[in-house]
Amino acid sequence: MSFVLFQLRNAMVNHSEGKMLKLRMKFHYDDIRRVALEHKNYYFAPLKRTPFTMGLSLPDKYGMYYIKAGDEVQKSRHENISIISYLQGSSWKIHPDWTYCKYHHQTHTFESPEDEMKHFLEKMRGRDWVWAEQYEYSDKKDETMLMQDSVTFFVDNGTESFDCNRRPTGEDEYYCDRELVQLFVFDARVTKPFFSGEKLTDLEQEIVKLYNVTLKFVSTQSGLTRWLHLQEHTESEEDALDFGDLHTDSIDEPYYRSAVLHYGTDPASYVFSVPFDAGLRDDAVVMASHAIFPRDGGMEAPASVVGLQFQHSALLSRFISITSKKTCPTCYDCASEELDCFVLDNNGYIVLAEDKNLTGRFFGEVEGAVMDSLRTGDAVFKKVSIFDYQGLCLDDKNRTSNSDANFILTPFTHFKLLVQWVFGQLLWLLFDSNLSHLWYGTQASASPFGEAIYYDTYDFDDEMEFPVVDEDKGSGPREKEEVTLVPLPCDQKTSLYLLQYEGLQKYKYTSDDCSRPHLAQRIPHTNLVLVVINSMFETCEKKVMSSPVEIRYNGTDPACQKLFLNDLPRRRLSDCFSENPLEHEVKLCGGCARVKTNIILFVVVWSMLYLGYMLHH
Repeated sequence: MSFVLFQLRNAMVNHSEGKMLKLRMKFHYDDIRRVALEHKNYYFAPLKRTPFTMGLSLPDKYGMYYIKAGDEVQKSRHENISIISYLQGSSWKIHPDWTYCKYHHQTHTFESPEDEMKHFLEKMRGRDWVWAEQYEYSDKKDETMLMQDSVTFFVDNGTESFDCNRRPTGEDEYYCDRELVQLFVFDARVTKPFFSGEKLTDLEQEIVKLYNVTLKFVSTQSGLTRWLHLQEHTESEEDALDFGDLHTDSIDEPYYRSAVLHYGTDPASYVFSVPFDAGLRDDAVVMASHAIFPRDGGMEAPASVVGLQFQHSALLSRFISITSKKTCPTCYDCASEELDCFVLDNNGYIVLAEDKNLTGRFFGEVEGAVMDSLRTGDAVFKKVSIFDYQGLCLDDKNRTSNSDANFILTPFTHFKLLVQWVFGQLLWLLFDSNLSHLWYGTQASASPFGEAIYYDTYDFDDEMEFPVVDEDKGSGPREKEEVTLVPLPCDQKTSLYLLQYEGLQKYKYTSDDCSRPHLAQRIPHTNLVLVVINSMFETCEKKVMSSPVEIRYNGTDPACQKLFLNDLPRRRLSDCFSENPLEHEVKLCGGCARVKTNIILFVVVWSMLYLGYMLHH
């Protein structure tokens, strides 16, 4: 933990109010496969009458401003336009985790967030529509309200009870985030002309035909995602999930984050990405997204991200067609045997390759020596380490994480262990005396010399079954042996990579003792880089991985590197709280400190001892 983070933590623990600006931070996204570095501004202030401090983190470049809409609902009402008309069809989604409008009680149910949104948009057409807040203040007080809405906080000066002054709510009462709904209506109105299914222009039709574009989409700051299919569905596409079912989270989607982050590098560029399993699929698609930043008086904010989705096979054909052309008589092209060409994204994943099966894989797994060269020297790719101190590792050993601290030994437990021991000894004696032939019979088999099979390495899934087949064909297969990998808590480290555009501009034709000669060059107005390798040279075997690996602490438990966490400063309470005036109302208690005698168990044990004594005499 850096010194700056220590300062930020101490300030929030001590109930301080302030801000820390332009702190350089790293964060991961897309299931810990991509990483970004940026400056963030932190603001923090204590919550009065509570022991808590609230902190707010905002990106420095694009997080200081946002789009503010006017009264779009009232405007549509005056123009006698139904807001639902802005959202014709079902090709739109809203962020499922955000609150737009909701009823206070669960008496109203909806099949989807979109149905709930349409319900409230219809209510907004009425003249009696009122913008209600979730927590409204009321001057009226009664005993029922005090009993239901009294909240107790533990603060430095003791235990205090506060009345939130909330009135009871009816079944049909609702609340809305007014500013978010107004922005949503604004986005719906602005984006409607582009997703109404109108005829494409000649230029758009040419692009659709050239790259086999299947749909266009937009995701806005208000959580609205809408899309339009540019080609007719096939039977396989109808059975599969639609775009909106796969990408519902709007600004939290990887394509949205990547486009907004890349805007600071090149505002006119598009961000290309492919699924990580694209090489294993015949219907893989490429997503190209672009961030839109409206500007007003020198201020700008991310309003939306627009993009296209098209077939990977069409882009690959276009790439091969372009790179197969010779620009001079002595030049080589990517179609020749001398060169291997790859197109990588800004995190080092393969977008295009001559071998389609490599699509989506991390470049270091395919060409580790070249990737190692790209991350050193002028540093085309910068290595960024991400640590996960709450990870899970799969262990195929017969270990368990269960604790025996609460295991109580009783006479029955000892008797069970005795029976298990006797049974084990009998089995050992049986097999050690060669008596197993009584029911299995004597069998022998041989295989021709040179046909023995040796297994060097094994790749285990979480649960795999290995059939054990008897060599006597008549006996059939025996029972299957199950090998289960047990998830255990561990610390993990992931090495992710980020493209350095300044280093890419300085990078020249390179070769060293390990990697083959290669060249790296940026593709303009994209997040892509072209890597060309001379395949006629030998290379050393090396892999650069980006998957999580377990951190080994040389047998120390707990790890010495984490001991400092026990000494972090904490704000102590000013008074001693040894009792609470409401503790007599607590009805449920664990009773772990009480020791009770089980009468039935006591009688059974003494009866067994007395019976043994009488038999002995």
